[in-house]
Amino acid sequence: VICNCENTGYIGQNCHFAKYRKTCEELALLGYSRNDVYLIDIDGNGKFPPAHVKCEFREIEADSSITVVEHNLPSQVDVRSSSGQDFSFRIKYREFTAEMLQELISHSLYCRQYIKYDCNMAPLELHSATWFISSSNDAVDFLGNVSRGYCPCGVNATCVNPTQSCNCDANENKWHSDEGTLVDPRSLGIMEMFFLQQKDLTEEAQGRITLGPLECVETNTQRYVVTFTTSQSYIEVPGWRKGDIAFSFRTTGTSAILLFQPPIRPNYPSFMVALTSEHELTFNFTLNTGTTRKLVINSKRKLNGGEWHKIW
Repeated sequence: VICNCENTGYIGQNCHFAKYRKTCEELALLGYSRNDVYLIDIDGNGKFPPAHVKCEFREIEADSSITVVEHNLPSQVDVRSSSGQDFSFRIKYREFTAEMLQELISHSLYCRQYIKYDCNMAPLELHSATWFISSSNDAVDFLGNVSRGYCPCGVNATCVNPTQSCNCDANENKWHSDEGTLVDPRSLGIMEMFFLQQKDLTEEAQGRITLGPLECVETNTQRYVVTFTTSQSYIEVPGWRKGDIAFSFRTTGTSAILLFQPPIRPNYPSFMVALTSEHELTFNFTLNTGTTRKLVINSKRKLNGGEWHKIW
């Protein structure tokens, strides 16, 4: 059987391995450091196709890399005026569907999305006249990490009018703004926006909306490493029989055992992954039939230069 993997997003003899990494953090492990747009596959070998994101890489000692999903809503979009009609907008995030956004959000350490409403005599009136729909199909009628119907200033009574929930609800003839960062997973990935036009808006009335991209941060895997202090050290993987194994390593040694599963009982499979030269990895397998196999992988990149390499 010959599998044709062309244009599938998968590679390997059986088209089993995802061609693209799941997040920007995984790209960082492979040595990527240039902030740019990349193709990633958010669920690996799952059902979703690859999609473009912007990667913002960080130093190893700093925060994790950020996976940024941009959308098609410009900044400072006019949504309210005295002559305007009710306004609604459906937002598209590159190739991402709502379900794909939820997948990214669910396996991230945390995600966030900035939102801002600028106003001049155009009240915000969250819930009754302004609301949004998230990628999880939840109604969002708040700005930031606050209760429903509130802006951040309304939580601690610092709004222009302390009796109101938002600055813009003061309805003054001067420019004000309300802004916040959404962090609740149920509020993230804003897909739709709705703005009803209030009655009796004056000619000076203007309301504008700005929505930032969805930004997600993975666990910084480079902080959670196992360090070998001797050349005889290795990781033992007891009891593994099926599935996929992926790991990253970096070394300056010329040879090392990276992973080893001993046969825990007769006729039980075992394997070993070893660095056998600066450009060579060797995989030794013993099947449950007792048959031994060996696979040698040659890399164009130097494997013991102290940089991270990923095996999957």
